[in-house]
Amino acid sequence: MDEPRRTTAELIVECLENEGVTHVFGLPGEENIRLVAALSSWSITYVLTPTPKVSARRATASRQPRNCSLIASLGELDESFS
Repeated sequence: MDEPRRTTAELIVECLENEGVTHVFGLPGEENIRLVAALSSWSITYVLTPTPKVSARRATASRQPRNCSLIASLGELDESFS
């Protein structure tokens, strides 16, 4: 039988879970909203943050090596640290 079709966002979330990610910190936007929505179907907790800079800092400060920051683009992160 055919497997149900999955979206790219669902596949990314499945990979994150397989790698042991428990929390994703981020700020939803049109670039990543499908990924944020896909997180709701898995055991990964999404933590809303006010800015990409805060997202990156919270992921780092959590001291959990498998937590990550979800941002719209790396350019946003570069700007927030300059």
